[in-house]
Amino acid sequence: MKVVSFNVNGIRAAARRGVVDFLRMSGDIICLQEIKANAEQAMEVLRSLESEFHVFVNPAQKAGYSGTALVTRSQPISVRFDFGFLGDEGRVIIAEYAEFYVVNCYVPHGGKRLDVKMEFLDVLWKTVASLDKPVIVAGDMNIAHTEKDLSHPKICHNTTGFLPEERKVLDGVVGSGFVDTFRVMNPDVQAYTWDSYRSKTGRKGWNYRFDYIFVDGRLRDRIASADILYEHFYSDHYPIELALSSRLSLLER
Repeated sequence: MKVVSFNVNGIRAAARRGVVDFLRMSGDIICLQEIKANAEQAMEVLRSLESEFHVFVNPAQKAGYSGTALVTRSQPISVRFDFGFLGDEGRVIIAEYAEFYVVNCYVPHGGKRLDVKMEFLDVLWKTVASLDKPVIVAGDMNIAHTEKDLSHPKICHNTTGFLPEERKVLDGVVGSGFVDTFRVMNPDVQAYTWDSYRSKTGRKGWNYRFDYIFVDGRLRDRIASADILYEHFYSDHYPIELALSSRLSLLER
């Protein structure tokens, strides 16, 4: 089974670059963040996938802002949008399957909203801890966890996205038994998922690994591979991919 997570930075803009064909071929469960579209606009882009996938959209109320979508080959038992915090920004989708949950999330950037970001992270991980099955958490955390996860660590310790209090959250996530799937499979690689060269904002050459797929420790021995898909150019983020061993029948075909 393959899980893909991708901050598309506008689903309509990404569609003009060919992202729909990529999504059709990429995975069994696809978590999209920052769709920047209302439900009708997002479905106009994703409708062609409905012959093979079930599509769920959680848009922000504010036009052209935030929002998440879930594209899944198997019908979930349930899908929740009622996260309970920043609900009008469409930042979380929780899907229940027979043997696990998938939590698709788009964490606020921070900056002037750092307090909001920290509260969001607190509510997010408390919600994850309350779920009664193993959990896969995929999305844009807007945090580079370690010095291996950004291009200029020595001068970014007081910069949003690499603040000590932000990194401490991910310390706690890993300390609680969750696995950063890319890092456990690539322990020594300096790697990024957001590329400032492809962004209209930010300093060029300043790159961060903001995107993660965490799995519950009970799924650790099912991790087959975890990669950043650098060859795909649809956004200022790169898609990330997790393959879980077929020894565990996570999805019914």
